[in-house]
Amino acid sequence: MATRASLGASRGWLVRQLLSESFVLIAIGGLASLAVAAMLIRIIASLLPAGIAIGLEPQLSTTAMLFAAAASLLTVVVFGLAPAWRVSDANPALAMKVHAARSGGGRATVRFRGALTIAQIAFSMLLLVLAGLFTKSLMNVAAQNLGMEAEAIVSFSVTPRMNAYSPQR
Repeated sequence: MATRASLGASRGWLVRQLLSESFVLIAIGGLASLAVAAMLIRIIASLLPAGIAIGLEPQLSTTAMLFAAAASLLTVVVFGLAPAWRVSDANPALAMKVHAARSGGGRATVRFRGALTIAQIAFSMLLLVLAGLFTKSLMNVAAQNLGMEAEAIVSFSVTPRMNAYSPQR
């Protein structure tokens, strides 16, 4: 950014560029998360026992998708605008001098980066193991004998509002 600013890019142009980059990344992440959510809903629905899922139609609701889109746009504004504004305000000559002096890095920088990488991999592995254990627990609970025949049970519900009854009536 310092190089672009030194070549004559205006502050508005730098902010627009950084915001558009943030928007593209968040849009890709949002679309990928929709695909993953749809897949997970199908997987969870297939794991439910047949007697429990009567009347349930697991699907992505438009409300949830609109909330996710609004949260993504808010993320672009919060996490894209503040850094973009800060970077575009920097003195290009000073920024280039500072980056040139620190470009090699020292042992402490290399160790710190290595420690961050190791921590990220460790937390990712921990989350994967916990997700696997949670899935196994759900499968065990679904296979548990409840001591009664679930096939012989009849269940129904009454929803007067669907038949145009008011709450008072």
